[in-house]
Amino acid sequence: MAFESKDDAKKRNEMSNGLKKRNPVGNVNNRVFEREKMKEEIESYPDGIAVNWSDLSGRHNITNTKGELAKNGGQIAQEWLKKEGVNIDRFKRKNDGSDIRVRRKKLRGQGGEIMVATPQNIDKVKAEIRKKISSGEYTVGQQIAPRKYEKMALNENGEIVRSEFVVEGRKQPLVEIRERTLKSQEKHMRQRCDDEYDKMTSESLITCLKAINEYHEDENVQSMRDRLKDIERTRHLCNS
Repeated sequence: MAFESKDDAKKRNEMSNGLKKRNPVGNVNNRVFEREKMKEEIESYPDGIAVNWSDLSGRHNITNTKGELAKNGGQIAQEWLKKEGVNIDRFKRKNDGSDIRVRRKKLRGQGGEIMVATPQNIDKVKAEIRKKISSGEYTVGQQIAPRKYEKMALNENGEIVRSEFVVEGRKQPLVEIRERTLKSQEKHMRQRCDDEYDKMTSESLITCLKAINEYHEDENVQSMRDRLKDIERTRHLCNS
């Protein structure tokens, strides 16, 4: 049986501090891929979007030593962009804590083989809904078409008691629906100011136009810039 004393462990730990940390992607400078095109594409992305690094590496032909598409191409792309001084932390990352869901307690049946979710407390659910309605997170719409009705019931003495109540419908105003939709889809919208269009190079303009199948050969840079600006700032409605 092997045993290492505390002093020996300390010495080994001190000696290992000078070791170079292993890089899982190797030397990215030896890789052959479309470096500048990938860099321009990444720099044209807005902040906060989720980048599919694997898809990006495949489109820019990041290969391994055998000439095949690298399975860790996303890691290679990120490592090379970091060395080029590109800030990739501005993009959304998986498991960043923004989509954490609270796990509810489970009820275990007799024997322990079957578990079911614990029912939520109705009073707590109602209080939570009222809180979200008052804060504006939930909207109950506007009351429409109120109708007044009369009902009759017997009291404890057997006498008929008449009372009135109102029944109405509710509708969601179109303006509120549009505002919520625009807010939820804001991250997918192309929003560039004039300065961003002016800074775009010829290659980045061609890439953007090819992505929407609007690239025309023998077109000058200014014409491509104006046409891309016009396309991205125009709302296109498609019939499904």
